[in-house]
Amino acid sequence: MKMSTKVVAIVGSYRKGGMTDAAIEAILSGAREKGAETHAVYLADQKLEFCTSCRECALAPGPQRGRCPLKDDLEPILSEIEEADAVVLSSSVSYGNVTAIVHGAIDGLLLLAMGTAGTQASCQSMQPEGGTGGFVGNAGFFDSTSQRRSEHAAPDGKSAGIEAV
Repeated sequence: MKMSTKVVAIVGSYRKGGMTDAAIEAILSGAREKGAETHAVYLADQKLEFCTSCRECALAPGPQRGRCPLKDDLEPILSEIEEADAVVLSSSVSYGNVTAIVHGAIDGLLLLAMGTAGTQASCQSMQPEGGTGGFVGNAGFFDSTSQRRSEHAAPDGKSAGIEAV
């Protein structure tokens, strides 16, 4: 029986200590206050190769998730996500999109959603029962009720774009 909730944040910003970190720390701090075990994985600190779409991971026989043949830091990240009750994927905004390291990591994260040979897995079937996830971008959230962008100050006085949901 699991003693506490585990929340893993995948941080896709290149800069530590910025607005994305402030948003992630606010989320993880709130989770810790509720008794959760938390951990942040900084993608910029990991060695991640680009997915080559070889599909070796999806074609592995048996009921378990296949392993990526690339020799990088993806496998420990996937294992940590599988053990988590909640996952937060975050990115700063780069030219109107997620950062390149987040985009590349998403390809690898699809391993969690792909079925192995002879199975029909999907994103929903791989989600732990009661598990949840979310995405945090630091450009601010659009408040659809007032048609304005929500702005909240980070500890350093900059706009963190954090909106409680």
